This record gives sequence, C-alpha cells and structure tokens, in this order.
Amino acid sequence: MPTKAAFPKIALSLAALALVATCAVLVIFHYRLSYAEVAAYASSLQKYRGEKDLFFRVSSRSPLVHSELFRGLAYYPAQPALRFKLRLLPLPDTATQWLATNLGTPLPYRQAGWVQIPKTPPAKGVSPAIILYPPAEPKRWLLAFKDETSGEETSPLGRYLEVEPVGQHHVWVDFNLAYHPYCVYNPALACPEPPTINNLPFPIKAGERLAEALP
Repeated sequence: MPTKAAFPKIALSLAALALVATCAVLVIFHYRLSYAEVAAYASSLQKYRGEKDLFFRVSSRSPLVHSELFRGLAYYPAQPALRFKLRLLPLPDTATQWLATNLGTPLPYRQAGWVQIPKTPPAKGVSPAIILYPPAEPKRWLLAFKDETSGEETSPLGRYLEVEPVGQHHVWVDFNLAYHPYCVYNPALACPEPPTINNLPFPIKAGERLAEALP
C-alpha cells in the first residue's frame, strides 16, 4: 500500500508548475470592504463560531470525549484580508494520493488542482498548495495545511479549510474558517496529515487556534 512515499511526487509536480507560474494567468482577488461590510462579516463569523461551539457541546457527532468540560473553541480575531478568490490550476497527475494519518494508516485523497496563496506581511509573493478531496466525496474540497503558527499557536497536526468552488476556474479560500482536525480533540480519530507542499512558510493568524496559546 502506498504511504508517504507518494508525497515527493506531489512536491515535484508542483515544483515544476511553480517554474512556469509567471507565465500562467494567476488571478488573486482582494476585496476592499467598507466598515459596515467588515462589521457584518465579523458578526456573521461570530454567529458561525457560536453554532460550532453548540455542536461540539451537545451533538452526538461531537469529537469531544468529555463535552461537559467544554468551554468553547479558541479563535483568532476576524481577518477579512485573509479571504481570497484564487484561480484553480490543473495538476498533471490527478491519481489517488495516500496521505499519512496520526494513527499510522494512510487515507486516499485525490487532487482537484492547485492554487497560489498570497503570503502574509511582511513576507511577499505567493506559495503553492494543492486542493484535495476524498474519493467518496468529490464535492468536498479540502485545503489541509501547516503554517508558521503550527506547533505553537495552533496544533502541530496542522489545520483544515473547506474550499468553495467559484465557477469552473476559481475557488474561494477564507482562512477565517480554518479549523483543527477532530483528532486534536479525540486522538482515537484518524486525521490525514497535510502534504509537504502545503507547509506554508508564513503565519496564518486566522481561524481556529489553541486555547493554551492565548496570551
């Protein structure tokens, strides 16, 4: 059975694509929001986070082992600037990739394409990352990633982000919706590790974070 040895193929494929990235039409849309729009977005995000806390506390599908001790998830403040509409670029190899998990048993994922993620200041430029999906759920596009907060302010296992397709050639990436995999709360659950190429060389201070890392 394939294991993490499949990772280099992903990295090499994207490395080759990165060499010609300047020749590709890569479109990144940044939205300048008004004060009212920022306030409305923050309010909507707060509502979503409250609903997720309720799910963790009372749902039979909650990953928590002791939900009665749950006091709510920890988050970074809303960062509207970390929402992007990115061009989805095809990969030359869309074969099934086996991602290592915390339990040691790899899980199959397929590649929907790749994107160029803008680096957060003071870093400049972009960093490539691949979008994956489980073979049984072709419409559930996932960006599993690590960044410079991993292992400090966020879990060393990385975080996940559901990616929303926009038309045929773009995806909506909102890092405010980044979340920890369920195995962070219940180590008996299997969570795929982000591919090496999705280790972002800059911090993403948005979305879910570790409560113990709060100042």
